[in-house]
Order: sequence, then structure tokens, then C-alpha cells
Amino acid sequence: MSGPAMDRPPSRAPLPLLIPVGGMLAIGLAAVGFSRILLSVEPEAATATALTVAFGIMAVAALVARRERVRAGVLLSSVGAVAGIAMVAGGIALAVMPKGREAERPAPTEGEQPGAGATVVTLTAPPGAASEGFAETKLVAPAGQPFTIRFENQDAGIPHNLAVYREEDFSGPPIAATPVQSGPVTQTLEVPALDPGTYFFRCDVHPTTMTGRIEVG
Repeated sequence: MSGPAMDRPPSRAPLPLLIPVGGMLAIGLAAVGFSRILLSVEPEAATATALTVAFGIMAVAALVARRERVRAGVLLSSVGAVAGIAMVAGGIALAVMPKGREAERPAPTEGEQPGAGATVVTLTAPPGAASEGFAETKLVAPAGQPFTIRFENQDAGIPHNLAVYREEDFSGPPIAATPVQSGPVTQTLEVPALDPGTYFFRCDVHPTTMTGRIEVG
């Protein structure tokens, strides 16, 4: 039996549509995962990792562009290579890059003091602190002796730090500051002996919402 019905080629999946859609989904998932990795390491490490991945992506694109004919398998392999480069670079960054200078030493536990007679005060960045601010907006510390601020960043996946300044407008360099890290994490900030008076603290990442003062006396 012959005729038009017999001459029709078998139906095929719409590859011209599936390939770009699948590629965008794969790249989107890789980008989301890679962004979480960059937020978990130091800014310098995040920059180096991002540049490494960018060069890798350009290298893959250059290899694909040199082909006279690009097949579906080549495109899918290229998407997989881009995602693989991002994940491998991110994994190496997490493995070898420190998450912060304060991560090298454990934070004191509840009731523990860094030294004999030292004062420890606690400051908390709860979930939503980027818009709602610190849980405490006023701290009290003794004059004439060093003290420690135990900074608890409970804001999961959001980078914060703690910096103490002399001026209310936060001008000039900070008296002391922690590195920027994504929560949840606990940092300890060692503040040198201060004269009696009012000092000011903030998160340098969210300087308009996360502020407070320290009464020293």
C-alpha cells in the first residue's frame, strides 16, 4: 500500500524548541546554585571564582563557534560543560577559600568570656534584618577596658557584618569591624578600650537600616 500517508516521515520531537528551553533551564539552575556559593565565600574569593568561570564559559563558546556544523549533541554538551565549570569552580572555592578571618577561631559559647574580667555583649541580626534592622539597637559597655561583641547573624543566606564607629554619620574608618559573611554565622568582634561616650555601630552592607549605638561608661 502506498500513498501520501505512507510517504510521511515519522514524527519527531521539536528539537529546535527543546534544545534552547532545556539549555536555559540548565543554565538557570547552575546560576542559582553558583550565586549561593559566591555569597558563602570572601568577596575576593568570589571575584576570582566568578572570573574563572567566565573565562571557562568563553573558552567553551569559542570551541563551539569553531565548528562548521553544530549538532544538538554538541549544544547539550556545551551547556553541561558550562554548568560543570561553575560547580567545579564553586566547589574548589568552598574547599580552599576561608569564609572569613573570624572563622579561624571558634566563637565563645554562652557564658564563656575571651579573657579574665572581659565583658561580652550580644548583638543579633534576626531573619529579615536587612529591612528590619538589628534586634538590639542599643548596647552598653564599660569605659577604659576592651570588650567583645558577639554578633549572631541569623539571617540565612544574607551577608552582614558589624562595624563600630566614633561618629554618628559613620565617617572615618571604623574602630573595629568583622568581615562580611552570609548567615547563619556567629562572629566575635574585639573592641579596644574606649573613653566614656556614645559610639555607633552598623552593618556596612545595609547601612540605612541596620544601625545602633553603644553607650560606654
